[in-house]
Amino acid sequence: MLISWDLRHPMVHSYDMRIEAAATPLPERFPDDEIGLMTYDEFLAFRNPDGKHHESDTYDFSLVKLNRDHAAPVGIARDRGETFEVSKAAEGYRIVDKQDKLVGLIHAGVGYYDNAQMKSRFPREVIAERGRDNERVDLGVTSTKHVKYLSEYVPLISPIAKLNQARYPVVLQHITVKGEPMVVRAEKKPVLNKRTSLAIFNHEGYVVAQGADEWGATLLVVAQEYRGSGLGKIIGRYWYEFNPASKSGGFTNAGEANAVALWKERVREFSANGWYSQLIREGRITYERVKAIVKDAKVRPPARQEVVAPKVKATGDILVFADGISFIVYDRAFLDEQEEKWIHGFGLFRDAEVGSFLFRIEYDRPFAELTTKIALQMARDNGEKLYDGGGYNDLLEDIEKYPGVEREGNLIVVTRDLVPLRAMAAKEKQQRKAVDPYDEKFYSLQELANSKWD
Repeated sequence: MLISWDLRHPMVHSYDMRIEAAATPLPERFPDDEIGLMTYDEFLAFRNPDGKHHESDTYDFSLVKLNRDHAAPVGIARDRGETFEVSKAAEGYRIVDKQDKLVGLIHAGVGYYDNAQMKSRFPREVIAERGRDNERVDLGVTSTKHVKYLSEYVPLISPIAKLNQARYPVVLQHITVKGEPMVVRAEKKPVLNKRTSLAIFNHEGYVVAQGADEWGATLLVVAQEYRGSGLGKIIGRYWYEFNPASKSGGFTNAGEANAVALWKERVREFSANGWYSQLIREGRITYERVKAIVKDAKVRPPARQEVVAPKVKATGDILVFADGISFIVYDRAFLDEQEEKWIHGFGLFRDAEVGSFLFRIEYDRPFAELTTKIALQMARDNGEKLYDGGGYNDLLEDIEKYPGVEREGNLIVVTRDLVPLRAMAAKEKQQRKAVDPYDEKFYSLQELANSKWD
C-alpha cells in the first residue's frame, strides 16, 4: 500500500503524502487494469480512451456549490488574550479561534468543546459590531459538555452536515490533512468497480472533495478553497482503490496532472515493494519493459536482486500491554510489522495533588469501549480512585454505562472487574518476549502509540 491505512476499520491518521516501502509480497496475478504495469502513454490511453480534454472551469466547484448552508458571523468573544469568532448556523452556533480552527459548538443551550482548557473560557456572549455601536449578544449557553471528537457533533447545528452525513453514511477513514481533521465517507459499502460515490468531509461536515460516476465516466472534484491541499490525490486514491477499471470522460489540465501523479505513485510503490525485480526474476516481464514503465515516473530501474518480505495481515488477536502506568491495545500483527495501523488504543496515567488521573486516552473508534474499560480496570487494579474533575485529565466517554463504575464528586470509583487486565497483560508479555527478546519491537510500539494520535 502507498499509505499505512487499513481501510477495513475507520481510524484517525495524518496524511503526509510520503511513500513508504511496504513489506508486501508479489501477487500471483495482476488484473488487466493494473496501472503499475503500464507506461505513461498506455496509462493515459487507458484512463482517457477518447482523448478528451475540458476547460479548467468545466468542473470548478466552490464550497458554496458543494454545500449550501454556511454560518453567518455573529460576533467576537475575548478571553485572556484569546479571540474567538462566533457564527450562526441553522440550528446553533460554531466557535473558531484566530487560526479558524473549530473549538466549540452550541446547540439547544449546550456548549460542546474538545479541549479541556475551553471549559473555563467557553463564550456565553459575544460583542457584535453594529456600525459605530457594539451590541452584546447572549448565546444562550446553559451548560457545557466536554467531548472527545468535536467534529462528530457538527451535524447538531448544520442541516447541510446532516444531509451530507445521510447521503454518505459509511465512514471509511478519519484522516488529518494539513492539521485539519477530515472524514472519508461513502454512499454505501463500496464494492469493487461498482463506482459507489465517495466524499471527503472537513471538520464542519462540509463536502470538500468528491468521487462519483457521471454517465459511466469518473468525476473527481475538489472545492476551490481546498485546492493545493492534496485532496485530489487522496480522493483519487480512494476512488481507484475501489474502482480500478474506471475511465475518465475527459481531463481538465488539473485532472490529468492528478491522474498522472497517482500513476507515478503506483509505479513507485511497485519499485519500493521490489515487485518489478521479482517479476523480472520470474520471467513475467522483461527488464526492457520495466525500464519503459519507470522512465516517465522518474524511478530508477530495479536492482536484479531484492528480497520481498512476507505479507502481514490483521490477525484479530488483540494484545494489551499494561504496566500500571500506561497501556497499549494492538493487533498481534504488530509483532511482525511495526506499523501504527496495528495500534488501536493507548492510555497514560499521571499523579498530581488531585490524585491519580488519566492524562491521555486515545483509540480508533471501533476500540473505544475496550480501551475505556482497560483504563478503568487499571485504576481498579492499582487500588486507586480516578480524578475526573477537569483541568488535568483527558475525557472518558460514556463511563456511566459500565456496571460498577460510580462517581464520588470529582472521583471515579470502579467497584467490579470490567476486563481481566492482569491476564491480558501476562499473555501480551509472553507473546511479545518470544519474538522480541531485546525489546526492539517494544520500544517501537511505545513510540508509535505516543505519536499516532498527535
